[in-house]
Amino acid sequence: MHTLNANTETRSEHLIQNIYLPLAVFLIAFLLYWRTLAPTIYWGDGIEFCATTKVLGGAHPTGYPLLVLLGKVFSLIPLGTFAYRLNLMCAALCAVGVLLFYFLLIRVFTIFPAFCFSSSTYRATIASAGALGLAFTKGIWFQATTMEAYALNFVFLISLLFVFTCYVLERKPSLLYLLFLLFGLGMANHLLILTTIPVLVVALIIAMRSRLAQAASSTTTPAQRHRRLPQALGMMSVPILLLLLGASAYLYLPIRAKAMPPLNWGNPKNLKNFLWVINGGEFKKYHLLQEQPGTPFTLSTYREFVEDQTIRYAKWMIDQWITVQAYMRKLRYGLLIIMSGLVGVGFLWGLSVHLLLYLTFGLVIGAHFLIIFTYNIPDISAYFAATAPLLMLFGLSGAVFLQSLAEKKIWNRKINYLHLCYFLLPILAIYSNFRSADKSQYTLPEDYARSVLSALAPGALILTAGDNDIYPLWYLQHVEHERKDVVVVGSNFIFSEWYREYFRDADLHGISLTIQEQQPTTDLAFFSRLSEWIIDPNLPDVPIYSLFMHPYLERYSPQLVGVYLSSADYREARESFLPQPALYRLGAGPKNSEPK
Repeated sequence: MHTLNANTETRSEHLIQNIYLPLAVFLIAFLLYWRTLAPTIYWGDGIEFCATTKVLGGAHPTGYPLLVLLGKVFSLIPLGTFAYRLNLMCAALCAVGVLLFYFLLIRVFTIFPAFCFSSSTYRATIASAGALGLAFTKGIWFQATTMEAYALNFVFLISLLFVFTCYVLERKPSLLYLLFLLFGLGMANHLLILTTIPVLVVALIIAMRSRLAQAASSTTTPAQRHRRLPQALGMMSVPILLLLLGASAYLYLPIRAKAMPPLNWGNPKNLKNFLWVINGGEFKKYHLLQEQPGTPFTLSTYREFVEDQTIRYAKWMIDQWITVQAYMRKLRYGLLIIMSGLVGVGFLWGLSVHLLLYLTFGLVIGAHFLIIFTYNIPDISAYFAATAPLLMLFGLSGAVFLQSLAEKKIWNRKINYLHLCYFLLPILAIYSNFRSADKSQYTLPEDYARSVLSALAPGALILTAGDNDIYPLWYLQHVEHERKDVVVVGSNFIFSEWYREYFRDADLHGISLTIQEQQPTTDLAFFSRLSEWIIDPNLPDVPIYSLFMHPYLERYSPQLVGVYLSSADYREARESFLPQPALYRLGAGPKNSEPK
């Protein structure tokens, strides 16, 4: 009877750890993501991804081919609007990432000493609390409720860390091959996955050392010994081929470019344009370690940039799990010290438990910080969020170590139900972040775009300032097929050769457009070309509108048509970027007058 009970208990623990708890983790994450999901487009690059997915085009560099293709599959689900389906895809992806993180924690916890966990259920309970604590951080929750590339990157990041952990512990060649295939696929989504290169390097070193040791034990002649290294190097060919197989999704870009889809950023139909797109295109200017585009790089400006990024990151780290209200601001640095201390203790404890594993994880975190401190894009918080999984892993490791040490040294036993306290973290995160994460009633981007298009005269030409105002208009025109009589011209694109192809097959309704590869060096040069190429040839025959204003444009006697965003709108969308609020109509003012 005793043996039977023991076997029954083992089976029960197995079911709890591998089925019941992970299923609960996935469902809790997904259902809360679904509850807070945006019903339509949300500010940011996700609007462009929606429009690009609809027409199977090419998004802004690096093109994001895997995201577009996967989005096209999800868009076939007959549920809600087109944008809603893609938002739902990101919710599902993030929930899968959370589930994989649970199994990553389980795998890592198996290497801890026996005194840390009294049973597999005890270990699984802490892992589920940690996974849910990650799920409802502000950064991950944001990515789970709207279309973006970072949700898929989150899945690939956790997958790579999980497979690498299994490979380090099991040394199965199939896991090495899977690791490289996942990395290649991750590259076809977002180049942020390059931060996991240390994982590939360490895995290859392990594989080569294993192959060399195996060859040494089975060879005796000098000729055989000389062939050990070439054979070990030759084993790299399969992983590299699998990496290239995964990255081959990029071939989608030139293939679709040949078909000339309506949205085709960079027009990668030839090798030059293709390399330009996958290499970052015009966004490479943000790699210059500048605090602001156009600021010269010096040691002084770079030091200021690093200081600013460090402060931003520290504030972001605190804000992930708890919203620091005015009455708690005095505690924020204490919270930061506690969180950083747990992460540090967890990392050092992990080094003593399994040096290779935690050292590699540390290198991955370091690679993330290398990008954070060398890339000055405005929405860098999405890159901060990519550090959250390993921060959580290190922090949980530190908490488990300190708890186990206290139980062993003070009470000399495991304290019943103490491990349930770990659920305070996801509960606190849900309580703090639910309101800011909830986009279920948020329709402002679509409302804004529809208000702008409704205000335009038939056959109008409208000038946009940048991504934030042109993306919503693209969505309504290419996805919802509204106001196709309007010609939308991105003024920031008129100096890009690829943008000319965008209008090649478009019905311009008699509108004259000139687009040339001439990068302006000053504001005056920019607006002079804008007038010469776009505005002057079409006034007064075509109604021309602008979603931005500049003193140079005052020569056209601009008339305010409407204001479509309020100061409250800007405050609410704290994690996004909104366009300028007003729409102007340019009149037939004296063309030769000087700008004011």
